[in-house]
Amino acid sequence: MIVTLYRVGQNLNRAVRLCEAMGVGRMECIECHGAYIGGNLYAATGRVIIENLTEWPTLSRRDVALVLPNQEPDLIVSEVKWRDVRRIICGGETDGLPRLTGPIRVAIPMFGKQREHTVEAALAIALWEWRRAAVEPHFRYQRDVAVDLDGTLLQAGRYRRGSFGKPTEGAAEAIAALRASGRKVFVHTARPRCERTGIERHLAKHGIVVDGILCGKPCAAAYVDDKAVRFEGKWATIVHSILGEVEEHGHA
Repeated sequence: MIVTLYRVGQNLNRAVRLCEAMGVGRMECIECHGAYIGGNLYAATGRVIIENLTEWPTLSRRDVALVLPNQEPDLIVSEVKWRDVRRIICGGETDGLPRLTGPIRVAIPMFGKQREHTVEAALAIALWEWRRAAVEPHFRYQRDVAVDLDGTLLQAGRYRRGSFGKPTEGAAEAIAALRASGRKVFVHTARPRCERTGIERHLAKHGIVVDGILCGKPCAAAYVDDKAVRFEGKWATIVHSILGEVEEHGHA
C-alpha cells in the first residue's frame, strides 16, 4: 500500500506512525513544506519508506482520494473494493486535495468544514478498511462454503486458547473434494483473531487446505440459518448435500 499526502504539515509525524502501525510500505509527500519527521522511531530500519515528490504520480481507478461528503464523492467508504486499492491519497487539513484525474473520490464519514477533516482520522478509517479487506476472506455467493472449526472440522473438547482437537474422520478428504469441485472453502469460527495463525498451522499439519479463516463468529447456543447443513459426524453426507444443493438450487 502507498499513502500519498498533499500539503500536510504538523500532522505528518502522526500520519507516519499510523502508516507504520498499519503496515503501509511507502509514503509519498507532495508539497509538505515545513513538515518535520523526528524521533528514534524513524532511525530504525524496516520502517515505512518516505519520499518527497515534486509532482503528482500517475493515478488510476485503483487509487482512492479521501474527500468530505460535500465534495462530490464517487463512493462512500463501505462501497469501495479495498482489496484492490493500491494507493490512498489524503490532503492536509487546511488545503484538502486539488481536483485530481484518475482516482476514485471516496467520502469519509466526517462532516463540517475542511479543518474538521483530520489527516490521522481520515487515514485511520481508510487504512482500517484496507487491512480488514486484506485479512478477511472474500466469498462468492452461490459457490463457496463456510465450515465451522471446533466440533465440525476438528473434534470438540474443552476450549483452551491455542489448543486444537484432532480432525474429525474424513474431514481432510471432504474439504479436498469440495475444493476440487471449484468451490472455495473457508473456516468460520468463534475463536478470536489472535488464534488465526495457530489454526492455519494446525490444519496444515493435518493436511487440511482451506482458502481462508474468518474468526470472531458470535458464540451462541444455536445458529438458525436457511442455508445450514448440520454436521452429524459423516462428511460424505455433507459433501453430497452441499454439492447436490448447489447444483440444483444455485446455493448451499
